Amino acid sequence: MVLFAEIPGRYDWIPDSPWILLLPAGLFAAAIAVKWWQRRRGQR
Repeated sequence: MVLFAEIPGRYDWIPDSPWILLLPAGLFAAAIAVKWWQRRRGQR
């Protein structure tokens, strides 16, 4: 989290709310899962 400290006042809310970091990761994983499922279903 050293990179966040280099930008004062902009990312102060991230350490206070760690679950917000999980939202983009969850959406990214969901997108990969959908693409993988569509590709798997398309191969049949």
